[in-house]
Amino acid sequence: MSNLNQTKAQRLRRVFRANMLLGAGVFAVSVYLIVTGQYENLAARLATEVVLDRFAIGGLLYIVAFWYLEMFSIPMLFPGRQR
Repeated sequence: MSNLNQTKAQRLRRVFRANMLLGAGVFAVSVYLIVTGQYENLAARLATEVVLDRFAIGGLLYIVAFWYLEMFSIPMLFPGRQR
């Protein structure tokens, strides 16, 4: 693999990891807001927590998707490297 291709592979890997951090941030903020939220009544609490639950689950799925992309792209991006 040439240096240019190796550089592109490293850049792609950094993008995958940055996206995993983004998903972790969304999950952490959602959980924080669920735990510390103050609501006026039960209906407001339920409506808000449904939205925040979906964001938290979406953040976790986002992390898993990019983790799989990174794990399965290693043999293609770095042919001689074992994990």
